[in-house]
Amino acid sequence: GLFYTKEQAEQTMEEKGYKFVEDSGRGYRRVVPSPLPINIVELDSIETLIKHGTLVIAAGGGGIPVVKEEGNYKGVDAVIDKDKTSALLAAHLKSDQLIILTAVDYVYINYGKDNQEALGEVTVDEMNQHIADG
Repeated sequence: GLFYTKEQAEQTMEEKGYKFVEDSGRGYRRVVPSPLPINIVELDSIETLIKHGTLVIAAGGGGIPVVKEEGNYKGVDAVIDKDKTSALLAAHLKSDQLIILTAVDYVYINYGKDNQEALGEVTVDEMNQHIADG
């Protein structure tokens, strides 16, 4: 989302009731809830395209969060995590693999702490242990 100055954020909070947080010295950003994705509205269309040999790129932005009210979809102020949406899509499609690419150099354990450690090549068992360790 956009970055706001402190003054812009305060004015918008007062006028619209939005919530803002300061973001790492870069300015203020509006914050909204981030619910877990529970369904993908376009799933039937995605499945049809795949069945007909189309390479489908989906869930990259996490999607537009909606709720269904009185038979109609209505947008809501929220953001949906694209990785969780991708995992949900992969599960619905019974995919053999889900590959998530990122622009960071490593996966870290203890991220942002004094004992932060970059992980290089790891086994599935090692990753499962890191998950179990929290």
